Amino acid sequence: MTHLGRNLERAIRASHKPVLIASDTFRPIRRYLLAWDGGKSTGAAINYLVQSPLLAEAEGEVLMVGREVETDRVRLGDAVRHLESAGLRVTAGIREGEPEQVIVDTVERDGIDLLVMGAYGHARIRQLMIGSTTTEVMQRCAASMLVFH
Repeated sequence: MTHLGRNLERAIRASHKPVLIASDTFRPIRRYLLAWDGGKSTGAAINYLVQSPLLAEAEGEVLMVGREVETDRVRLGDAVRHLESAGLRVTAGIREGEPEQVIVDTVERDGIDLLVMGAYGHARIRQLMIGSTTTEVMQRCAASMLVFH
């Protein structure tokens, strides 16, 4: 990871507020992707989106990466209903694959202007052993990101 990446990781881990990572070029936010894993930080992202007018006019997509099992479909449906209860327009899906690759591919394929995701949901020792989805996506994603810890 580059020096900037390590400092950005520290800033995100220390922040109790969402962190906006802007892309090189401005694009109005018409489409956003919420990379949802059912964890505490993505729950914070959903609560923020429900209470904020930030993405009220944008089309949203909620993506879970993993095997499609009934419990995850139910939990994903609950998240979607919570967003829709606030008037947000969202679709949802579950895709199999490596999270980093699936998220970046979805951002590119679907013309996503803003990626919303939770960050560093696991212990630092796990990150050292197998890496961090958040860090990998930050390094590879061309869209702006709104990151929650």
